[in-house]
This record gives sequence, C-alpha cells and structure tokens, in this order.
Amino acid sequence: MEGAMVSLPGRLEELVRRHGSKLPKGAEEEISLIKQDLTTMA
Repeated sequence: MEGAMVSLPGRLEELVRRHGSKLPKGAEEEISLIKQDLTTMA
C-alpha cells in the first residue's frame, strides 16, 4: 500500500494536467489539498 500512496499524488497531477478543463469547479484546489495530505502521510 505504501507504493500506492507514493504514486497517487503523481496520478492526481496527471489527472489535472490532462483533464483539468473537464473537472468540476474547485476540483483542482481540492486535488492540491489531497496531494499535500498524501505527501504528509507517506
């Protein structure tokens, strides 16, 4: 599971980069906060 926690922030970044215009309003900010939390937990 630890490997998944490490790769998840990168996957979220890829999601924003590829589909940012299709995401709901505010999703990019939420994803940024999630990435910070995951980095702290890992």
